[in-house]
Amino acid sequence: MRRLLWVVVFAVATVAVANDFFGIPILGEPKDEINAIIQNLIKGEREKASGHFEHLKTTAPKLARKIKLTDFTIPCADCAAGKNAQCEECEGRSTVVDPHALRYLQYKFESALEENQPVESAWAGAIGALNVRKKQVPAREIFQGNILEIGQDAFLMKADDGEIFYLLGCVTDGATIGQYFVGYRWPMPRHSHTYRDETGKPKTAKSYTLNLWWDY
Repeated sequence: MRRLLWVVVFAVATVAVANDFFGIPILGEPKDEINAIIQNLIKGEREKASGHFEHLKTTAPKLARKIKLTDFTIPCADCAAGKNAQCEECEGRSTVVDPHALRYLQYKFESALEENQPVESAWAGAIGALNVRKKQVPAREIFQGNILEIGQDAFLMKADDGEIFYLLGCVTDGATIGQYFVGYRWPMPRHSHTYRDETGKPKTAKSYTLNLWWDY
């Protein structure tokens, strides 16, 4: 009986070790492994993220072949013109792990899964949406100007150089007409905005976003 008990204890301990290698659970489904990669990258735990990716290769090799850890990074906006060994943001790698981008990726992935899409399709749609925004990252611009109108999650702005533009992705609570802003913006060429000038004449303003990681 004592021998049998030892065998059972040894078996349980072996399973526990197999299921938790250096803090990395390895019994998750492919969707769980992808989410774990994202969450660990957000936390800066790259080694754990790599562990989940390696396990994904064994449990879902067909899916894993379509994924690279570099898929989870975005271009460094500070190095848009090329690699810069002195860049403090990316340390010369020209790419960065951005928590906001990763949360957007996870949101798109989870939303697709909630619609009962297969994990392969959910991943393809999520990474596709991320890649569209990745291409916009280097187009980042600095803006300075005053609020002319306050909309829903958006401002109509007048830049210091006189440009009138529409700024999406804003938190409007507490904002006031005339308030001065300095920040980064990204072009949104498919979202032009019509407004009326001081004479009531309709005009079209270019649209930009303050937050690249929102759906519009």
